[in-house]
Amino acid sequence: MALQLTGAALDHVSGFDIVSDGIAMGSIQVPGHGQPIVLMADRQTTGGYPKVATVISADLPALGRARIGETIVFEAIGIDEAQELRRRHLLEIDAIADRVVPLTRSGDDIATHLFGANLISGAIDAHSA
Repeated sequence: MALQLTGAALDHVSGFDIVSDGIAMGSIQVPGHGQPIVLMADRQTTGGYPKVATVISADLPALGRARIGETIVFEAIGIDEAQELRRRHLLEIDAIADRVVPLTRSGDDIATHLFGANLISGAIDAHSA
């Protein structure tokens, strides 16, 4: 739903309870405690806390991969730069299909191959226990 940021609390000039309005993905809200919250894919549709900025769509995937405790730095950019970065990001996503190659297997069935790939750390086969 969101990423809770920590650091120096942001002060509210005229209170933190505002009329609810629409929330875009990446909106940065500042509730009463002053710690910013970056709203992500499962965010609510409206909210009544002040919003101080919006993380551009091209940066949201990297922000979502940030580790707990990692330092995040924000930089103000204009709409033209944000749109250009989005275009580049979408081109990178489209290019993924060109880099995908078929899986080549020896005689193993797909289940044996997937169990051996350790796709999820800590997964076990319940049938062999």
